[in-house]
Amino acid sequence: MKKQNEQHINDLLKAFVARPKIASKLYTSRLKENWSQLMGTMIAGYTESLSLSKGRLTIKVSSAPLRQELMLNQELILRKINHF
Repeated sequence: MKKQNEQHINDLLKAFVARPKIASKLYTSRLKENWSQLMGTMIAGYTESLSLSKGRLTIKVSSAPLRQELMLNQELILRKINHF
């Protein structure tokens, strides 16, 4: 017989991951793991760090021309990330 306070582990994990702070960290981790697949190995090679804070993605790169290129292609990058 099931007790009233018993829940499936799947439901508990979904509730835990749905917390904004956890969801943001999980998403950032997935993004970092797949960055070279999303943006290509050349861009990934110049990427020093990725962070997500308050809905804003910050990408630190070691090349000023690449930084400018990324700024000009913000919308395309966002579409790629959102499809991910």
